[in-house]
Amino acid sequence: MKALFDCFTIDTIIQTAFGLKVDSLNDPTNPIIIHGRKLFQDKPPLIDMLKMVLIMAVPALTKRIKVESLVNQTKFFEELAIGLVGQKRAEYAKAGGHFDKASSFIEFVLEAEAENKRMEEGDLAAAADGKKPTKCKRTF
Repeated sequence: MKALFDCFTIDTIIQTAFGLKVDSLNDPTNPIIIHGRKLFQDKPPLIDMLKMVLIMAVPALTKRIKVESLVNQTKFFEELAIGLVGQKRAEYAKAGGHFDKASSFIEFVLEAEAENKRMEEGDLAAAADGKKPTKCKRTF
């Protein structure tokens, strides 16, 4: 039963974050599943946990501490995310600057980025016309 819920959880997270369909129950050899399981072990060794805490606290220590396996796993997901963002940007541009229905976190971020850019351009145009900006200014 735990394996079933693990697979469902992994599939849901990958679908929501990246917009990728992965069937971890029927395809446990998928590279995303393999790297994810290595990165998020059930019981990581104490030394790995200490290394992660040190890396988060002092990122400059990454080169001095031997963390090759951790770096390989995070590098895989970094490259995956960068590739997917590039692919989604191309799809977004091809669709005329909007998705019919954003289905992943990446698509929501791209839409928010485009909306922010449109608002900034609108504020610049309004300022050129002597009008007040439309968006709220931060007070903190």
